[in-house]
Amino acid sequence: MGISRKPEPNLKLREERLRRRWTQQELADRLEVTVVTVNRWEKQGTLPGPRFRFKLCTLFNKSSEQLGFTSYNDVEQDENNDEVTHNTTYFCDPALPFTSDKKQTLVGRQKLIDELIGLICNGGTAYAITGLPGVGKTALVTTLAQHPHIQRNFKDGILWVGLGRQPRILELMSRWGRVLGLNELETGKLTTPDAWAKYVHDYIGMRRMLIIIDDAWELTDASIFRLGGRNCVHLLTTRFPALGVSFAYNNVVRLQELTDEDSHKLLEQLVPEIVPHNVQDIQELIKVVGGLPLALTLIGHYLYLQAYSGQQRRLHSAIDRLRLHATERLNIANPHLVWHHSSTLPVGTPYSLQIAIDISLSSLTEQARQALYALSIFPPKPHSFSEEAATTICAITNETLDQLVDSGLVESSVSSRYLLHQVIADYAALHRADTDISARMAAFFIKLVQDHQYDNDILQNDMQNIVIALELAFDQGIYTLFLQGVLAFAPFLETQSPYPLAHRLLTRSQTVAQALNDNDSGAKIWLYLGKIAERICNFQEAEYAYQQGLILAQQGELQGLVGRFYVYIGGVFIEQGNYSHAEIYVLKGMKIVREQHDKSYEDLVFWYLGEIADSQGKSQQAEGFYQQGLKIAQQLKNYTLAAILLQNLGVKAARKGKYQQADAYYYEGLEIAHRINDRQRQSALLMNQGMLAFHQKQYYKAVELSKESLAIARSIQNQFRISSVLQNLGMLEGALKRYQSAEAYLQESLQIAQEIGHRWLICETLGEWGRLYFVQHKLDAARESYQTMLQEARKLGAQLLLAQGLFGLAQVTAKMGAKERAIAYASESQLLFEHLEDIQSTAVAQWISRTQSPNKYTSQQLSSQE
Repeated sequence: MGISRKPEPNLKLREERLRRRWTQQELADRLEVTVVTVNRWEKQGTLPGPRFRFKLCTLFNKSSEQLGFTSYNDVEQDENNDEVTHNTTYFCDPALPFTSDKKQTLVGRQKLIDELIGLICNGGTAYAITGLPGVGKTALVTTLAQHPHIQRNFKDGILWVGLGRQPRILELMSRWGRVLGLNELETGKLTTPDAWAKYVHDYIGMRRMLIIIDDAWELTDASIFRLGGRNCVHLLTTRFPALGVSFAYNNVVRLQELTDEDSHKLLEQLVPEIVPHNVQDIQELIKVVGGLPLALTLIGHYLYLQAYSGQQRRLHSAIDRLRLHATERLNIANPHLVWHHSSTLPVGTPYSLQIAIDISLSSLTEQARQALYALSIFPPKPHSFSEEAATTICAITNETLDQLVDSGLVESSVSSRYLLHQVIADYAALHRADTDISARMAAFFIKLVQDHQYDNDILQNDMQNIVIALELAFDQGIYTLFLQGVLAFAPFLETQSPYPLAHRLLTRSQTVAQALNDNDSGAKIWLYLGKIAERICNFQEAEYAYQQGLILAQQGELQGLVGRFYVYIGGVFIEQGNYSHAEIYVLKGMKIVREQHDKSYEDLVFWYLGEIADSQGKSQQAEGFYQQGLKIAQQLKNYTLAAILLQNLGVKAARKGKYQQADAYYYEGLEIAHRINDRQRQSALLMNQGMLAFHQKQYYKAVELSKESLAIARSIQNQFRISSVLQNLGMLEGALKRYQSAEAYLQESLQIAQEIGHRWLICETLGEWGRLYFVQHKLDAARESYQTMLQEARKLGAQLLLAQGLFGLAQVTAKMGAKERAIAYASESQLLFEHLEDIQSTAVAQWISRTQSPNKYTSQQLSSQE
């Protein structure tokens, strides 16, 4: 709270007026105020504002102290109740476009504001802020100018000028003269911009001022107003990046759009009624305007009017119109947003996105405008396009593209790639007239896919462009090209794209293949449909797709494909734990592989044979198959399968207790998975590394690796991988005696395994439940879990799971007092582990020995070894 004191007359000001024999009216005329104002200053001691204190000091050629401006009135309060002691000659340009609503804050800019304040108050003499029209450049500098730190630092005041497309230099200079209170007799003789510039520059001299040059279009115009001395800072705003660099060199800030979160906050600030409703629709609306503050502000004011009636129907309807129709968004106008727009427009002109972009395009040649319209064929930010794609598809030159970048309407990024903001793209698309551009887009990107079919980095960069090109080919009826593109893109879709996208493109191409009676392409599409179904653990759908493809391949006598389908069907049976059926199909496929001398998928055959051998307890044979498969995969440069086989070999080594060798296999596999961006394999190998850490009693490292694996698995929505790593986390949490979280992990793991029908995973998770119950001394529940596990393991013929279940049941049975039966279970388990060459056989043997001769061990040893 400020201290309230009775005002006192300002006798010094009155004396100076009378000394010049001026009446109060004459002084008021010179200052362009009313006589009442002068009377209040003198008789009531009211403190003039900063601008008029400055003018009074200049008019009387006296200091503020000599005019009586040193009383308590010189101490003011800022917004945060911090005392700000102003120099009495301080002023802030009254033309600065302040916001009318002080309750509203500049959402999402606080960190940038703090950084800019630090730079402007302590750095160089010139800064520039660039960005799209409507991104909030003027609002940002306005906020800076009102900040108490800026006002304290620039003790002699702030000057502002709004330039626009065709600034009237002499009028703007003359206004500055009036604001600064310059001698009218002398300034009346100034008739050129140069004369004005020299006069103002000399007047500013060593004063410390902030000079804001807003909405500059030409460097020459901006430079005319760069009039401060070495104690001044010049702050420029412009939509043209090159102009910003020319003005401020390295001191350029490109103002970005708001994040989704900040966009939502801004809309909530403008339209509080949207908070409890329309969350998904609001998020979509935010997406289509790309976080552009002007767009959000215009939309916010419009929605506020719709919400004012209190009818939710009107608000919902308005949101839908704006969300679905670009013309609606572009043409919302608000006559009150004066402070948002350029001095190019008359004050009070209704302002809209359409007008904002029209103004920017007014500086472009017709050729550049048509080029911008053509570029709207590409998807907007955050997606990008290459220089080659832009010039080829849009039939434009590099020079025209450079002109668009310099205009600020097209953004450039690293590696010669470009981006178009959503609002600019919407505007341009409404004006695009090139009827052949869709066909050029389709041809360009389908050729790119065919030329770089296995280069995931290139395809990832242009994935959205490729998808649009394929859809354009389909919509334009260029079906043969569409089919060729999808088949070339299919290996990438299988491993790298979201399931819904891959499924949509492949099912569309299936329809095209059927219409063209193309059995070869149709069979290949079924093959990829099966693969993407396997990826999401939909094994029934995968088997159906492979069976349909097999029929087509047999009808077309496509023996190479027939062999592949046999192998892939075998793979589905492996995933379902049906190893006997799997072996039949894989061997059929292997027979055709050898007849056809086709080594292109022989590595896959050996992988599946290894999995089958492992399930049958043929450990050495399985390892041999994995090694053969790895060798062929490396020769074929099938890095995806090489990583899988390295993982399997790592598991084999870990089971033998060869932890160093296992770690080497996992490391090599993970390196490959990162190189080819195989997220599923990254998750799998991280999980295995976690288990390796567990076996080496590095429990916290094991948890960390497993959680990293789980995060990846969830991000790619791979249910099998999620269930598998959850099971491991349940085991790890149990080992750390965090039983509640262990149960939560195992519960979710079992639920997912049951949903996808993965019998091996269900069986394995039941074993982990048994272990968890056992350590908590819930013996009945533990016995039930192990017994159910053994039933399922016998149905599967899974020797490893049988061995694990028998040992678990042996420990529970021993605790329940049936020692002889427990030793029988354990002995059977030990034989199976020995047959599998699994290191756990040693642990089981030691347990049997302890159980048979308990007197050889202390109770403490027994407790620690259970």
